[in-house]
Amino acid sequence: MVYRGRNRPNDMENQNIELMKGLIGQKLTHVPSGLTKWLGGSLSKVEIGSVRVTYRVREDMLNPAGTLHGGIIATMLDDLVGMTMFTTGENVFFSTINLAVDYFESARLGDIVIAESKLMKKGKRVANIELTLMKDNGNLIAKAHTNLIKTQFDLKQKILSSQ
Repeated sequence: MVYRGRNRPNDMENQNIELMKGLIGQKLTHVPSGLTKWLGGSLSKVEIGSVRVTYRVREDMLNPAGTLHGGIIATMLDDLVGMTMFTTGENVFFSTINLAVDYFESARLGDIVIAESKLMKKGKRVANIELTLMKDNGNLIAKAHTNLIKTQFDLKQKILSSQ
Protein backbone atom coordinates (compact mmCIF):
# COMPACT_ATOMS: atom_id res chain seq x y z
CA MET A 1 0.00 0.00 0.00
CA VAL A 2 1.24 3.48 -0.80
CA TYR A 3 0.95 6.39 1.62
CA ARG A 4 1.81 10.02 1.00
CA GLY A 5 3.52 12.22 3.57
CA ARG A 6 1.60 12.63 6.81
CA ASN A 7 -0.88 9.91 5.86
CA ARG A 8 1.31 7.05 7.09
CA PRO A 9 -0.38 5.19 9.95
CA ASN A 10 1.39 5.14 13.28
CA ASP A 11 0.75 1.77 14.93
CA MET A 12 1.34 3.23 18.40
CA GLU A 13 -1.41 5.83 17.91
CA ASN A 14 -3.85 3.63 16.00
CA GLN A 15 -6.46 2.66 18.56
CA ASN A 16 -8.90 1.74 15.79
CA ILE A 17 -6.97 -1.38 14.84
CA GLU A 18 -7.06 -2.63 18.43
CA LEU A 19 -10.79 -1.87 18.67
CA MET A 20 -11.43 -3.91 15.52
CA LYS A 21 -9.15 -6.78 16.53
CA GLY A 22 -11.34 -7.16 19.59
CA LEU A 23 -14.25 -7.96 17.24
CA ILE A 24 -12.52 -10.83 15.42
CA GLY A 25 -14.67 -13.95 15.49
CA GLN A 26 -17.82 -11.98 16.29
CA LYS A 27 -20.85 -11.16 14.19
CA LEU A 28 -20.87 -7.50 13.22
CA THR A 29 -23.94 -6.56 15.25
CA HIS A 30 -22.55 -3.70 17.36
CA VAL A 31 -21.77 -1.39 14.44
CA PRO A 32 -23.42 1.87 13.33
CA SER A 33 -24.55 0.53 9.92
CA GLY A 34 -27.90 -1.22 9.72
CA LEU A 35 -26.83 -2.72 6.40
CA THR A 36 -23.72 -4.27 7.96
CA LYS A 37 -25.94 -5.80 10.64
CA TRP A 38 -28.37 -7.13 8.00
CA LEU A 39 -25.57 -8.77 6.02
CA GLY A 40 -24.74 -10.73 9.18
CA GLY A 41 -21.04 -11.19 8.58
CA SER A 42 -18.38 -12.17 11.08
CA LEU A 43 -15.06 -10.36 11.19
CA SER A 44 -12.27 -12.89 10.68
CA LYS A 45 -9.15 -10.79 10.00
CA VAL A 46 -7.99 -7.24 10.66
CA GLU A 47 -4.72 -5.62 9.65
CA ILE A 48 -3.85 -2.05 8.83
CA GLY A 49 -5.38 -1.53 5.40
CA SER A 50 -7.12 -4.92 5.19
CA VAL A 51 -10.14 -6.70 6.64
CA ARG A 52 -11.82 -10.05 6.03
CA VAL A 53 -15.48 -10.78 6.73
CA THR A 54 -17.19 -14.17 6.41
CA TYR A 55 -20.87 -14.50 5.44
CA ARG A 56 -23.35 -17.36 5.09
CA VAL A 57 -25.63 -16.96 2.05
CA ARG A 58 -29.25 -16.68 3.22
CA GLU A 59 -32.49 -17.05 1.29
CA ASP A 60 -33.18 -13.31 1.41
CA MET A 61 -29.85 -12.72 -0.42
CA LEU A 62 -30.78 -14.83 -3.46
CA ASN A 63 -31.96 -13.76 -6.91
CA PRO A 64 -34.87 -15.60 -8.64
CA ALA A 65 -32.37 -18.12 -10.11
CA GLY A 66 -31.41 -19.20 -6.58
CA THR A 67 -27.92 -17.71 -6.57
CA LEU A 68 -26.39 -14.90 -4.52
CA HIS A 69 -27.72 -11.65 -6.00
CA GLY A 70 -25.12 -9.51 -7.78
CA GLY A 71 -26.28 -6.46 -5.84
CA ILE A 72 -25.65 -8.28 -2.57
CA ILE A 73 -22.18 -9.25 -3.77
CA ALA A 74 -21.43 -5.60 -4.56
CA THR A 75 -22.88 -4.58 -1.19
CA MET A 76 -20.74 -7.09 0.72
CA LEU A 77 -17.64 -5.74 -1.00
CA ASP A 78 -18.59 -2.07 -0.60
CA ASP A 79 -19.37 -2.64 3.08
CA LEU A 80 -15.73 -3.56 3.74
CA VAL A 81 -14.26 -0.25 2.54
CA GLY A 82 -15.26 1.81 5.57
CA MET A 83 -13.86 -0.81 7.91
CA THR A 84 -10.67 -0.88 5.86
CA MET A 85 -10.17 2.86 6.16
CA PHE A 86 -10.93 2.72 9.89
CA THR A 87 -7.99 0.30 10.31
CA THR A 88 -5.63 3.03 9.09
CA GLY A 89 -6.45 5.20 12.09
CA GLU A 90 -8.93 7.40 10.22
CA ASN A 91 -11.83 8.50 12.40
CA VAL A 92 -13.96 10.02 9.66
CA PHE A 93 -16.31 8.46 7.12
CA PHE A 94 -15.08 7.73 3.59
CA SER A 95 -17.74 7.74 0.86
CA THR A 96 -17.57 5.55 -2.22
CA ILE A 97 -16.90 7.52 -5.42
CA ASN A 98 -17.10 4.47 -7.69
CA LEU A 99 -17.21 0.70 -7.40
CA ALA A 100 -16.41 -1.62 -10.32
CA VAL A 101 -17.26 -5.30 -9.81
CA ASP A 102 -16.35 -8.26 -12.03
CA TYR A 103 -18.39 -11.42 -11.44
CA PHE A 104 -16.90 -14.89 -12.06
CA GLU A 105 -18.91 -17.55 -10.23
CA SER A 106 -22.15 -17.87 -8.28
CA ALA A 107 -22.87 -18.86 -4.71
CA ARG A 108 -25.96 -20.68 -3.44
CA LEU A 109 -28.07 -20.87 -0.32
CA GLY A 110 -25.97 -21.93 2.68
CA ASP A 111 -22.61 -21.28 1.01
CA ILE A 112 -19.93 -19.60 3.08
CA VAL A 113 -18.39 -16.62 1.27
CA ILE A 114 -15.39 -14.57 2.34
CA ALA A 115 -14.91 -10.91 1.47
CA GLU A 116 -11.47 -9.36 1.78
CA SER A 117 -10.10 -5.87 1.21
CA LYS A 118 -6.66 -4.45 0.52
CA LEU A 119 -5.87 -0.73 0.63
CA MET A 120 -3.79 0.04 -2.44
CA LYS A 121 -3.25 3.79 -2.10
CA LYS A 122 -4.23 6.46 0.39
CA GLY A 123 -3.79 10.15 -0.30
CA LYS A 124 -4.98 13.18 1.67
CA ARG A 125 -8.58 12.92 0.44
CA VAL A 126 -8.89 9.90 -1.88
CA ALA A 127 -8.14 6.22 -1.32
CA ASN A 128 -8.18 3.15 -3.58
CA ILE A 129 -9.08 -0.34 -2.36
CA GLU A 130 -9.14 -3.74 -4.07
CA LEU A 131 -11.69 -6.32 -2.94
CA THR A 132 -12.42 -10.00 -3.49
CA LEU A 133 -15.29 -12.32 -2.64
CA MET A 134 -14.41 -16.02 -2.53
CA LYS A 135 -16.16 -19.24 -1.64
CA ASP A 136 -14.69 -21.04 1.35
CA ASN A 137 -13.21 -23.56 -1.14
CA GLY A 138 -11.09 -20.74 -2.64
CA ASN A 139 -13.11 -20.19 -5.83
CA LEU A 140 -13.30 -16.53 -6.84
CA ILE A 141 -16.88 -15.22 -6.97
CA ALA A 142 -16.09 -11.57 -7.68
CA LYS A 143 -13.36 -8.96 -7.54
CA ALA A 144 -13.72 -5.22 -7.37
CA HIS A 145 -11.90 -1.95 -7.00
CA THR A 146 -13.19 1.26 -5.54
CA ASN A 147 -12.18 4.85 -4.94
CA LEU A 148 -13.29 6.68 -1.82
CA ILE A 149 -13.33 10.29 -0.74
CA LYS A 150 -12.77 11.49 2.81
CA THR A 151 -15.69 13.32 4.45
CA GLN A 152 -15.96 15.33 7.66
CA PHE A 153 -18.46 12.94 9.31
CA ASP A 154 -17.07 11.73 12.67
CA LEU A 155 -17.30 7.97 12.32
CA LYS A 156 -15.50 7.06 15.53
CA GLN A 157 -18.09 8.83 17.69
CA LYS A 158 -20.87 6.99 15.83
CA ILE A 159 -19.09 3.65 16.33
CA LEU A 160 -18.51 4.21 20.04
CA SER A 161 -22.11 5.24 20.58
CA SER A 162 -23.42 2.07 18.86
CA GLN A 163 -21.61 -0.32 21.22
